[in-house]
Amino acid sequence: MADQKLLFDMDGTITDGRYLSVEDRELHDYYALPTYDDITRDVWNKLQDQYDCYIVTARSMPRARQGVEEWLEKEFMDWPAGIIVGIEPHVRPYLYHDLQASALFDDNPAVPLDPWGNFYLMNNPYWEANQKVEASLKIHNWKEIGDLLLK
Repeated sequence: MADQKLLFDMDGTITDGRYLSVEDRELHDYYALPTYDDITRDVWNKLQDQYDCYIVTARSMPRARQGVEEWLEKEFMDWPAGIIVGIEPHVRPYLYHDLQASALFDDNPAVPLDPWGNFYLMNNPYWEANQKVEASLKIHNWKEIGDLLLK
């Protein structure tokens, strides 16, 4: 296991950030989402060698964890150190603190960006509220994540 822990939101950070209406929030709808960009898989898999990466998602429907696992398999993405489901955005800073994580990547502008550490706002061009936030720690693609974290 690595010394440093990283937390990643799932939708809009690892996957493409398209909005799914309440009616479309079934496992098969999430399963159809592509990765955030063309190099997400490559960077994600390299990160697993250097960090303990956790997926943190608000998905809370039955079998939510299994849905994330199936999506990772479909995309040929390495297994994270953990998958934590049902975690709403406002709770993530506390989880970050409790796990003693080094960084949190999330596209939700409601996540407090820096009360305790390195919270990176992932650009989500589909979400107007995300686009209105000018954050000093805003990430625009997975190349930037790789440049920031990979040694």
